[in-house]
Amino acid sequence: MTQIRVASRYDLLDRPDRSKILGDRFLLTLVIVLTGYALDGRAWAYVGIPPVLYVGELTMLFGIVTLLCMRGWVRMFRTTQAIVLLPFMAWGFVRTIPYISVYLVDALRDGVIWGYATFAFAIAAVLMADPSRLNRLLRWYNLYAKIFVATMPFVWLISHVFAFAGMVPEWPWASVSIVTIKEGDALVHLGGIIAFWVSGLGPAVAWPWIALLTLNLGIMGVI
Repeated sequence: MTQIRVASRYDLLDRPDRSKILGDRFLLTLVIVLTGYALDGRAWAYVGIPPVLYVGELTMLFGIVTLLCMRGWVRMFRTTQAIVLLPFMAWGFVRTIPYISVYLVDALRDGVIWGYATFAFAIAAVLMADPSRLNRLLRWYNLYAKIFVATMPFVWLISHVFAFAGMVPEWPWASVSIVTIKEGDALVHLGGIIAFWVSGLGPAVAWPWIALLTLNLGIMGVI
């Protein structure tokens, strides 16, 4: 009987922290969703449950749940950044509510200007609970940077050649091709990748990746 009780005690000690697992899964989900936005732009934004819950809103709900499950999440609201951001969100909320009866879903969609700031709180709480996650995010961004520069020329080709020829289907609930690109947004991402590589936050970058990035800049820049 003594051995059974001791074994059970150690089983409890070895049980993984649920909040840690939830935080890790939220960060991974967020990385996947943001990569989708970067690679497929507006088309990716329409993935979800129309007409209200799309991938962005579903991820935000996941983030809110994660925030509330993090240990010590209340202390995050005492940071200077939160004190500055909360009044902006409160004012946006007050100015959105009266117009829901008039503009319905459109009012809620415009509300993402302040509503998506919720991500800042969720990410901050996850990183404060385990600061080592920041290093993981840097490794993931380095991987994303290479995926982006290798993939975007093909996305550009599909969007500008096959989509114009009517060979790319649209989402059933929106007049949007399932593959699309906005060159201005792509250039912003390329600028972020350049800054990341130059800063030295990631490993050294081989010249073929620099060549691919330059090709992307040429393709997106002329448009």
